[in-house]
Amino acid sequence: MHIAENYSAEMLTAHIIFGYHLNKPVDAVITWYELDNFDQSKGGTATALKMVMERQIPVFNLYLLNKNEILNQIAKFIKQKRC
Repeated sequence: MHIAENYSAEMLTAHIIFGYHLNKPVDAVITWYELDNFDQSKGGTATALKMVMERQIPVFNLYLLNKNEILNQIAKFIKQKRC
């Protein structure tokens, strides 16, 4: 990937996560990403998740084997946000 393309992808990701003016972050991220041998995300996903985790935004990864547990965590999170 060209440097300009990589920068553009990261800026797009930042706007998706934090809003157009970067001042209205999402409440959580629901994603599907594979982990490497060190239990870390790969590529552009790694950049996005680093930004999210630095802001302590919850991340729910549906790639993991315990999908029912993850779905229950999402349901619990949504219920808490409604209260």
